[in-house]
Amino acid sequence: MAQGKKRKAVKPAASAKTPNNSMKIAPALWEKNPLPLRWQWLLDSRFLVPVALYIVTLIVWRDVIFAHEIGLNIGPDRIAGMSLRRIAAFWMDQGIFPFWNPYFYGGMAMFESFQSSWLLYPGVWLFEGPFADPVNPGFFNGGLAWLLFFNSPADFLLIHHLIGAIGAAYLIRHFGGNGWVQLAGGIAFLLSPQLVVLSDVGHGSKLYAMCWLPWVLYTLDRALEKHSLGRLAAVGAVFTMLMASQHIQVAYYGYMLAALWWAARQVRNFMQKTTKAILPEALVLIFAFAIGLTTTGLIYFNTLTYAQETIRAEGVTWEYATAWSYHPLESISMFVPDFFGFGGAHYWGYLPHTDMPLYWGIPIVVLAIVALVTVRNWKVWTLFVAGLLAWITSFGSFLPVLYRPFYEFLPYFNKFRVPMTIHILVVLAAIALAGIGLQRIIQLATSKDDEFRRLWRKRFLIVTAVLGVLLVIALFAHSGISSGVGGWVDRIDQIRVEGSQVTIEQYRMARQRGQIASYEELGDAAANSILRSLLFAFLTTGILWLTFYRGIPPFAPGLIVLLLLIDFMPLSGRLMNPRPLAYARQAFAEDSVVEALHNLPAYTRVHIMTQSDIYSTIMNGISNETMTVEQGRSIFSQYEQNSRRLRPINNWGAAAVATTSGYTGSKPSWYGYLQSRGLLGHPNILATQSVRFLISPVELPGYQRLEYDPSGRGGYLYVNPTDCRRVMLRTRYEVEPDLQTTLDRVVSDSFDVNFEMFLDRAPANLPSQPGWVTGMGTISRYTANEVEISATADRRCLLILADSYTSSGWYATVNGEPAEIYRVNGLVRGVVIPSGESEVVFRYHPAHWTASLMLTIASCLLLLGLFVGSFFVRGKKKEV
Repeated sequence: MAQGKKRKAVKPAASAKTPNNSMKIAPALWEKNPLPLRWQWLLDSRFLVPVALYIVTLIVWRDVIFAHEIGLNIGPDRIAGMSLRRIAAFWMDQGIFPFWNPYFYGGMAMFESFQSSWLLYPGVWLFEGPFADPVNPGFFNGGLAWLLFFNSPADFLLIHHLIGAIGAAYLIRHFGGNGWVQLAGGIAFLLSPQLVVLSDVGHGSKLYAMCWLPWVLYTLDRALEKHSLGRLAAVGAVFTMLMASQHIQVAYYGYMLAALWWAARQVRNFMQKTTKAILPEALVLIFAFAIGLTTTGLIYFNTLTYAQETIRAEGVTWEYATAWSYHPLESISMFVPDFFGFGGAHYWGYLPHTDMPLYWGIPIVVLAIVALVTVRNWKVWTLFVAGLLAWITSFGSFLPVLYRPFYEFLPYFNKFRVPMTIHILVVLAAIALAGIGLQRIIQLATSKDDEFRRLWRKRFLIVTAVLGVLLVIALFAHSGISSGVGGWVDRIDQIRVEGSQVTIEQYRMARQRGQIASYEELGDAAANSILRSLLFAFLTTGILWLTFYRGIPPFAPGLIVLLLLIDFMPLSGRLMNPRPLAYARQAFAEDSVVEALHNLPAYTRVHIMTQSDIYSTIMNGISNETMTVEQGRSIFSQYEQNSRRLRPINNWGAAAVATTSGYTGSKPSWYGYLQSRGLLGHPNILATQSVRFLISPVELPGYQRLEYDPSGRGGYLYVNPTDCRRVMLRTRYEVEPDLQTTLDRVVSDSFDVNFEMFLDRAPANLPSQPGWVTGMGTISRYTANEVEISATADRRCLLILADSYTSSGWYATVNGEPAEIYRVNGLVRGVVIPSGESEVVFRYHPAHWTASLMLTIASCLLLLGLFVGSFFVRGKKKEV
């Protein structure tokens, strides 16, 4: 873990009262590199640490690397992401880049909602490769990840874990840490539960963005310290990769961290009276922010337009935004991982549910405290403030002192949700502080002042002894801690059942029967975890105490690295749920329901019955006396048992089955409104969307069922009793510009979906007329981005296509002439056609595609020019 170049060591402090606070310690473990000059790079930490982190990655994720029929957890989020890739691949194989996805919500923008724009992430082609995977549609082979991880199903995720870990190591190196210290920080980031669980559950874009955050801080601080073309190019490239990862919430947090770091430097500049640096450093920050936005402008400038059609148009509601707020008491899990049940089925905390604790690692906690106590440096305090502010922000609705102002006043912040996501900044700050703390220990322990070392040895001995006493007390108090936590769980259960249909007695009985973890089991887990954390704290401070004996310091950082591995690796194993790839193949298999739908007329749309739909069907059936109350209860009980297999995880779309739902973060605004009112399955809504079939996990008495084997994910396939057509001709309308009012009127009992319609504005030269239109419309061509319709009508009328409406992106022509598109019944789109025969074409293209493409190309050329210029300038300097 040596640094190739030898640096002058900082003189140790003369006394404990006036410690040397410099962090620029020589990053070398060996004073002399024993290798010949041409091979010294092999012992350079810039090479050796990444290699060591790569080996650790191979060991930790060995099951999914070396057993190719094993993949990471095949859960709903992973299936959803794989489905989007398959849908994009399906259209691209036909020579069409999919801007529009016809399979979700009756149609939605695909590029602007990040469903196909992932192809613009440079990492796809660099890490995955340029060759299409013959087995997995939408995936690629031949890239760096494919080579490093032996064509593992998880190679693209693993290389981002490695990128983030190397970034953390390089950041700590920049702060003065030697090779062992860099390795410790890299391991802590690599195996952080918050990151490990993301790859397991399939939150890929979030993981990608988080793994660029250490590089954001590293390249930004370097560019602020020394202004050069190379450093400007590096920080621009990192901000580009951060934005191109397409998790805008995490990218936003990266921008917030960068702004805070720059502000702290300006405070330092002002206090040191170096105000001349303020303007150049401001220009560096502006450049980094601007280049990240403009190089990815092709994605985001179009997304901003489409966002106005989604539930995030005016920002999400406070309740929705703060649903995953981090309760202050849950901070215990940052130090005691099992205190709240670790995640999954055993979790009993204040979140709706979670898959992991936000655990730092006990050695990281101890070393971060050492940094805060022993180093007086603006970077240390900035890291502390950044972590503290992120921590408080994550409390969301539980303690909204920061989240509420951010939600109200920061641009776009009110479009985000899950406040605990910002904890990645807490983790990053803690790891960086720990690296500084460990390097500081090495500096103090190598002091030539024996009295000084004895003083620090005494201090750490006292701390270690106190922790030992606490460990013994916790051991004897194990049963008391267990029962106390069990009682706490009982009280949380009482809070959880408030407003629900489950009683506290049912909850307690379920725990007693073993259906969910019992109070005793959770209490014992928490008590054991407290013992575990105290033991790791005791061992950490014990190692630090040993560092103050001569001859020990070279090995002490290695012991910390070993302790981190012992701490994190078992937890990582608990967070990973490798599954045979057969699980994924099963999710995309053409079972009986898919085959049945493929044999039906083209452009068929189906509606997957949700809980509210089943409830509404049962209530209507009971009120109409077509079923008894007992039958209704039986059906609802069946639904609760079987509904998970029909969860809309996008694999219907991957099978080219169009549905009225989807599994995305950009739901249309109409969908959010109807969902909140439980009206997604209303007959008038289904008829407006031309839903011909219903898929239900339970039998529906009174509905016509198609005969086929209901096994697999399909459930039962029923014919929608409400008459509906994909193309309709109408002349009678009423103007209603407000979307929610329109939807309310559509679901009213007085609305006749086969005769009436509501338009957002009055069409030119088409007065509302009663009566039927004689004629018909037939779809002659249907692709992701284009629909062609041949129509005949006996009068001038409105042709309605039962596909989703958006205010921008869709363009229509009637007989080759541009035509205005109207919103019909709040959901679908229509155009005015003349009497006689007409050819109608709908084409979709992102509204700002051309302008944003030119901006992206210009910004990328600028970035490339900076890289080329930096090599040219460097070459000139060498000649001089």
